[in-house]
Amino acid sequence: MLRFEASLADYEDVERSIEVREDQTLVDLHNGIQTAFGWRDDHLYSFWLDGRFWGDRATEYTAPIEPDEDVATADVPIGELGLKPGRKLAYVFDFGDSWRVALRLAATTPDDGGHYPRTVATKGEALPQYPDQDEDEYAGDEEKAWLEEWQAADRHAADVVVAALSQERGAEMPVGAVAAAAGQLRAGLRAHAYPFFWMGKAAGLDAEPPSDDVELLLRALAATISPQEETGLAPEDEASILALEHGDWAGAVIELSRGGPGTSGDPSALVEAVAQCPEIQSPASDADDDMVAESAFEHVGFAWEAAGALDDRRRLTHAGAWLLPRALTRAWRVDFDSGEQRPG
Repeated sequence: MLRFEASLADYEDVERSIEVREDQTLVDLHNGIQTAFGWRDDHLYSFWLDGRFWGDRATEYTAPIEPDEDVATADVPIGELGLKPGRKLAYVFDFGDSWRVALRLAATTPDDGGHYPRTVATKGEALPQYPDQDEDEYAGDEEKAWLEEWQAADRHAADVVVAALSQERGAEMPVGAVAAAAGQLRAGLRAHAYPFFWMGKAAGLDAEPPSDDVELLLRALAATISPQEETGLAPEDEASILALEHGDWAGAVIELSRGGPGTSGDPSALVEAVAQCPEIQSPASDADDDMVAESAFEHVGFAWEAAGALDDRRRLTHAGAWLLPRALTRAWRVDFDSGEQRPG
């Protein structure tokens, strides 16, 4: 029998001890975690045997539902994994809300014939899986309050960007560069290849892209920041993008714009830009957070390159210097040049 200590990574003093048999699978351990924390098994999940959230793909075991060909599934007996006491694992459930559980194999003991998996110790009260839900229905007042809070955060972030880049407001559009970027984007959307396919889906451009070049580019770029539809990306890739916060986007675009054309838009450079941006005050990130952010900026970088905002060496283009601040505030329903709220 294996005893795992499980603690919520983003909350102090919420821990569970879960026991499983060695001949049971990671799916069984997943079920034990669901029961221990009072969650409903209605989302995808993954384990990483290297102990890092969104860690080495070679160590990932994911939900056995239409998995990627190069990722192992969680229906593997735990006893075959060669785990020893003290070994740490990482588990993420619901790639949108990203419930992160740090696991440690605490002990191996004889099987007492009981029912497994089972919770044998608890510390701290369970948190609601969906804070805005009351049983199976969203509480109307709570949902409205959450939406208003989120819209206020959008507006505040847009105001920060507009103020930080005030000298760029009203700047003359580089017509030729924007036209070339739009032509590149249109050709890619017709080919429906990566990353154009997910940009088109996220922006709702599958039916008929707008004929106006600026409208096309701003819609596509804004949707890489705040997707309007499901992207069609792998769940973990879409989740990494959705995990980026207002400050991540604002810091990256502010510092890119300040640097001007030629500034690096490489994922690691964007993560560093967020940390250095004086307008962004956020708690220090850890290695796991930086890894998720870099993964997100990797996918976003391909999309920005496809839309002509970055060149093939991931450097900001003249078109990108004009487009990205406007696309960012558009994602938050604010017009960059006027600072006015756009229609919802």
